[in-house]
Amino acid sequence: MDRLFDLLVVGGGPAGLATAHAAARAGASVLLLHRDARIGLPIRTSGGSWLFHLRQLGIPDHLHHPIRSATFASPNVQATTRFVTDDYAVALDVTKTYEYLAGLATDAGAEVLTGSRFVRTEQLADESFRSIYSQGTREFTVRARFIVDASGSARAVTAPLGLQPRPTRYGVGAEYEYENLSPDLHHCLLLVGSQYFPAGYGWALPGPDGRIRVGVGVLQPDTKARPQPMLDDFMASELPRKLGLVTGRLIEKHFGVLPSETPNERAVFGRIVCVGDTAMQALPLIGEGIRYCIEAGRVAGAAIASAAREPDAAATHLATYERWWRKRYGYEFWLAWKMNVRIASFNDQQWDMVAKVMQGLSPSSIARGLRSEIRPLELASFAFRRPKLALTFGRALLGGALSR
Repeated sequence: MDRLFDLLVVGGGPAGLATAHAAARAGASVLLLHRDARIGLPIRTSGGSWLFHLRQLGIPDHLHHPIRSATFASPNVQATTRFVTDDYAVALDVTKTYEYLAGLATDAGAEVLTGSRFVRTEQLADESFRSIYSQGTREFTVRARFIVDASGSARAVTAPLGLQPRPTRYGVGAEYEYENLSPDLHHCLLLVGSQYFPAGYGWALPGPDGRIRVGVGVLQPDTKARPQPMLDDFMASELPRKLGLVTGRLIEKHFGVLPSETPNERAVFGRIVCVGDTAMQALPLIGEGIRYCIEAGRVAGAAIASAAREPDAAATHLATYERWWRKRYGYEFWLAWKMNVRIASFNDQQWDMVAKVMQGLSPSSIARGLRSEIRPLELASFAFRRPKLALTFGRALLGGALSR
């Protein structure tokens, strides 16, 4: 059926779902295509985020698990911090969170089709798009005035049209979810070092329902190492026990990839709009993306709905989304990218230095640092107390980045 919608969204992750919700809530007719049979499965992300920001987005507290303390462990140094305010990390129930976002979209009037693979599109003379999608062996046609590419690194819409190349540098991760038998069910680990985590890092993230997610992520092609064998080696070693990590039954395994390249300069190509991983909207430093994707999707969806109401001013409305992103997160993401490139080549001595720096920072400073929200006064205060270490750390991690 050659049905006409204001907006076709390709991809049912947090970015696509948030876009569909915002556009439908603003009066646009929306169809969302999601390739997997179920929203939120299989799981491809750990779901780490921050309480304060999730509450700003209206994400209910029952969808995440609080993390009250964290240990950053380099090969020879450990830095442990305990969060004392509401600016602490959380682990989302990924499947339930995505289902919650899908519920918001459908309640607002968007149609969500799972098990539906986007095939191709072409722009017609009236500037609308005729797109083909498949369900099993059958193909269907749909028309839309605007398209959102929220397909992630596949860039299912933009790459075949020559608008964007597919990424060539990725964070590749493997994660095992276990019963959590550790004494502290609200303590997480961030792990670095050349033995198990070259050109990347490891984590142990306690989640809801008494579970814990233990994983390894590496940057490829910075390293040829594969994350799953490294994770197996780590779990077979004595290091988890030494760090207080006690796991029970293995429940399931997760695998995922995340583009890790220079932040996008463009997110709008005529009437095609990119959100989420397609637009490089996961923070390059540690790969956190869900809350950014939700926020960006809401702004993009509102802009597209305005463009649908006033098609003659579509370019003006869509430009507001790009301007908002650059103003809101442009510098943070650029800074995080610079740090990401530098730490990919860190040796064990440099990671020990990072752990020593973290020993001298407040919990709030560590939280902001992981989000690339570095404040000059905090850097100045640390430099006053530890001048030699601050100078060495600044040169290794930031170089001239702050002088942009």
